[in-house]
Amino acid sequence: MRIRRRLLALTAALLAISGCGNHTLTLNMDIYSFLDPSDVVTAIEPHVPPTPAPGAWISEDTFPPLVDDRHIQLVSGAGDLASVRSVTFRIAVETTDSTGAGADTLRVYLSGPNQPPRPGTPVVMVPLTFTPPVGPASAAFDTVKITLDQPEAVAQLFTGSEIRLSVTNSVRGPVGVPGVDPDLSGRVRLIQLDATVVAGHKGF
Repeated sequence: MRIRRRLLALTAALLAISGCGNHTLTLNMDIYSFLDPSDVVTAIEPHVPPTPAPGAWISEDTFPPLVDDRHIQLVSGAGDLASVRSVTFRIAVETTDSTGAGADTLRVYLSGPNQPPRPGTPVVMVPLTFTPPVGPASAAFDTVKITLDQPEAVAQLFTGSEIRLSVTNSVRGPVGVPGVDPDLSGRVRLIQLDATVVAGHKGF
């Protein structure tokens, strides 16, 4: 297991004061910027052959994770948050389909510093669709963007000193006749992953 500890920059921190004693701290965390180029793209290899309906799923455990238990340190100050009110994830994924049709699911896992993200329940699941290209010399591109509010249990992870991150994908191959219809081949690329945490601050 590769472990790399990095400092997660708080790309923007705005302290908003409204009402009597109602103080909130909004932290925008650009998680994507701290991933290596190899962490954000994966090819569908080997190609997924067609099978009779409804097509076969290839488990996320078959492919190497895009992000494999990355340790990300939070700056001091995140731990001063007393009451996390909400956390919202924004994620964008680009798919490239070279041949065949199919589907994929990108999953994002988070945990605290004392346990691995997987196995566990993903905090974000992004369904993806591969549409065959129009011509044999072309490729079909699609971008899926999701904004998702998270439960308090996930938000509380951002009050600690460190979070751990894993990202996986699983593929469903095309429906068709093996050896006759084209295999599914393509690429999945993560192009955005950030979080906005809204919380109260100690002492307010």
